[in-house]
Amino acid sequence: MILSTERLDFRELTQDDAPALAAIYADIEVMQYLATGRTRTLEETQAEIEHHRECYARDGHGLWAAVLRETGALIGRCGLLHWQIDGAEEVEVAYLLGRDHWGGGLGTEAATAIRDWAFENVAAPRLVSLAYPHTKASARVAEKIGMQFDSEVEIFGRSVHVYAVDRGA
Repeated sequence: MILSTERLDFRELTQDDAPALAAIYADIEVMQYLATGRTRTLEETQAEIEHHRECYARDGHGLWAAVLRETGALIGRCGLLHWQIDGAEEVEVAYLLGRDHWGGGLGTEAATAIRDWAFENVAAPRLVSLAYPHTKASARVAEKIGMQFDSEVEIFGRSVHVYAVDRGA
């Protein structure tokens, strides 16, 4: 276990998580808020998990399995991603939950814990969150954890809002 909140546990993703995560990634309603906006196959999910396992070894963190403590079910993946944005190395507080778990405060709970963990364990001067302009819920989560709108950039050919919080803010 890497991190726990009142309702969630975070641990490294394993290939055993691929079917549950692939089911989340197969939902177009969820995926419209992520990367290119397209759904992913089981094979693509397995490759992504392997990538995050490499990040754990290289960086000591990555995207983690978000597990609902009450049921033990994987309900998403949340954690930290490294990006080059406008020539700067940025660390993103990333959160993605299955649609059945939207609207109950779990995204804010996860993002708050990840923000705190990052500032304690990662030498980054600031943290960012990325949200597509139409993604009001993701923007609200970023603002609730102390982030403010910073800029608009293009990633994967899509306009993305960057929210940021400085260390010690």
